[in-house]
Amino acid sequence: MYRLKNKFISLVVHSKGAELQQLINQTNGIEYLWQANSQFWGRHAPVLFPIVGQIENNSYNHENQTFKMTQHGFARDQEFKLISQTEASLAFELLSNPSIKKIYPFDFSLQIGYELIKNKLIINYRVQNKSQGILPFSIGAHPGFRVPLLENEKFEDYYLEFEREETLDRILFEEGLLSGQTESKFLNATKTLPLSDALFEEDALIFKDPKSKTLSIKNKNNSAELKVGIANFPYLGIWSPPGKKAPFVCIEPWYGIADTRGEHKNFNEKQGRILLKEEEVFECHFSLEVV
Repeated sequence: MYRLKNKFISLVVHSKGAELQQLINQTNGIEYLWQANSQFWGRHAPVLFPIVGQIENNSYNHENQTFKMTQHGFARDQEFKLISQTEASLAFELLSNPSIKKIYPFDFSLQIGYELIKNKLIINYRVQNKSQGILPFSIGAHPGFRVPLLENEKFEDYYLEFEREETLDRILFEEGLLSGQTESKFLNATKTLPLSDALFEEDALIFKDPKSKTLSIKNKNNSAELKVGIANFPYLGIWSPPGKKAPFVCIEPWYGIADTRGEHKNFNEKQGRILLKEEEVFECHFSLEVV
């Protein structure tokens, strides 16, 4: 367990999965991060690598071989090594190893960094290809946030507010795979999305290429706000477990997406994947800002 704090935020990161496990507002003691109650969902904020979502039949093809991999990939369950630490930052690394190469036959470095700047936490992802040849992968974030934050509030008191008015189709999926269909103009020139259990009755909301660079969790009762910086991630997932009245919501920026049913392709051709040349580096980040 590794800790960082300043006068605005304190946080805890576990070396398993390099996963954020606490995010506390220092001014009022409120915990923003979901605390992994397995009754609803037993994780806090896992990294999704080297796939986002599910691949058809939990398997993929590469160079005439078939490999098995379960939903969201393996990185969230691996032990990362701390490679740097300062008063305001932590950085962890996962390298390929013989066990990993049985399911993902590539050499790579995956680094996850945490940096506190005043009331903002910046989470950095860095992937480097250490293979001879192309490295195909996807990467994404899956942080869960407590909703409601206070005992006298309800889930329905909260809403999501996009930075800009959005007109977006919802990408539909069934049993973990994309159906190839969309729900036209799910967001139609609006900035706000009220939260309710019914909103997730058909599982996650998935959107492509939102214009907004930030998405805030707000409520009708006070001015408390958590702002999620989604930067230039091409896909956005919003999720709470359907039918469970779960007291949290996930806001998930992704470089990648689940397979479309019936389009079982070579891994290098997978929808939303990134391809890195030898020694090439890919970097992205998202942020959490306590307002």
